[in-house]
Amino acid sequence: MKLRSRLDAFSTALLSALGASSLVACGGTAQLEGGGHGGSAGAISSGAGSSGVGLAGAASAGASAVNSFPCRNPVDRGGGTIECEGFEHRTEVSTCASKVPRPEPYPNAPSTASCTKDADCTAQPYGWCGETLYGDISPPYCLYGCTRDSDCGARGLCLCGEPVGHCVQAGCTSDADCAAGFLCKSYDVSSGCGQIGMACQSAADTCGSDADCAATEASPACQFDPVAQHFQCASRTCAIGRPFLVEGEARRARGARRDDWANFPHRLPLQPASATLSAYLVEQWTRLALLEHASIAAFARFSLQLLSLGAPSDLIERTTEAMADETQHAQACFAIASQYAGQPVGPGRLAIEHSLDDHTLREIVVNTIREGCVGETVAAIEAREAAEYVTDPALRALLLRISEDETRHAELAFRFVQWALSLAPLDLQGAVRAEFAALTLESASISRPLTALENDALRHGIAPDSLRRVVRERAIREVILPCAQALGGAPVTASKAAIDQPAVG
Repeated sequence: MKLRSRLDAFSTALLSALGASSLVACGGTAQLEGGGHGGSAGAISSGAGSSGVGLAGAASAGASAVNSFPCRNPVDRGGGTIECEGFEHRTEVSTCASKVPRPEPYPNAPSTASCTKDADCTAQPYGWCGETLYGDISPPYCLYGCTRDSDCGARGLCLCGEPVGHCVQAGCTSDADCAAGFLCKSYDVSSGCGQIGMACQSAADTCGSDADCAATEASPACQFDPVAQHFQCASRTCAIGRPFLVEGEARRARGARRDDWANFPHRLPLQPASATLSAYLVEQWTRLALLEHASIAAFARFSLQLLSLGAPSDLIERTTEAMADETQHAQACFAIASQYAGQPVGPGRLAIEHSLDDHTLREIVVNTIREGCVGETVAAIEAREAAEYVTDPALRALLLRISEDETRHAELAFRFVQWALSLAPLDLQGAVRAEFAALTLESASISRPLTALENDALRHGIAPDSLRRVVRERAIREVILPCAQALGGAPVTASKAAIDQPAVG
């Protein structure tokens, strides 16, 4: 589907920072050697002899071990899929039923919509006129499904659903691909963005579902680590801004009643229409403020890491400027949360223990890719997209400024990785490729209509999770992966077919 924001502007900025041409890469799907589109948004292959990630999820150890996280309370969902407590697993390869094209038109589709019935969606097999992402704001659009795993490419499988199956990224196609007693199970490939993938369990797993991970402020979940090739508890990092990652968790402070962090002089004239909306806006703007507050710590740590590596002065200078930017973002967000709350809102103490434990060049580069190349790029696009729906001029201006600042922060991250590769390209190449390869495991979003509350909140600058998932997906496919390829010095290519191809849903 189309976002209101133009992503080629972000690609141009980041590629220019890397000294790469943006004429062919912007807005497309990147591929590095050996990659393929399959059922996902492009792929980066680790290549033969590389120290990069292996994308298959087969259990490599403990073939005779006992599975510590078996399926509990199984329910047969058909199509070879069994639902368990906290996950699904695929018992066998199956052909999914298809109800498309359906004869009835999409309900209440405007005449300007790209589709009004399934028969309008013919660019690929199994097309259907899908639910709108933005509810009443945006018309429906074409989605494309599958009935067999072969429809989804070498690294995908077809999960059965309504009105037809949909492709997901997978390291296994059924339990038979895994070690004896272990399952080919589902997980959230997007670290909290709700996009599903499949991988084998192994004897090294430390969790089977989110319930096995203790509930903390960081909201950990049971995630598949494509590098370590096992399931483990990790934080949900589908969030705006540069996350402050410590020991795999995104740390942030708790909210506190204080007025010394509020700095947004404009009084918002658009007040919430209901107490429910008001409470939701307080919660969400406080969340954004705390994330921006945590970004200050992320850049403070980064400045120390740069100094420890003997980095060029311009990287230090830009990092210092980024800390100031994030401070201003946090102040503005706290001020807006305070206006909606009718009382002062600010940050409490932020835990920094063990935040400097990762100090090797490889550890710093990997963390920068996660925090900066991915986190800041997604944050920039998310803020820009949210600004498109805001009616208050001052709030719109703030979101546009945040988008511009986060774009510069993403440029800084990519430039640092480029500089680091110039120091030890052979040592770092595998790690860098593995990090970006992990992004290709994120499958296409499945949209749903926004609730009335989410529609109202969007006009107050709060992007709902469903919009954020699409932003992340498009940012990875059209901006981050082309820039990742530019880091390797290889020509960046993007076919028009890949650009125009609708996301698999």
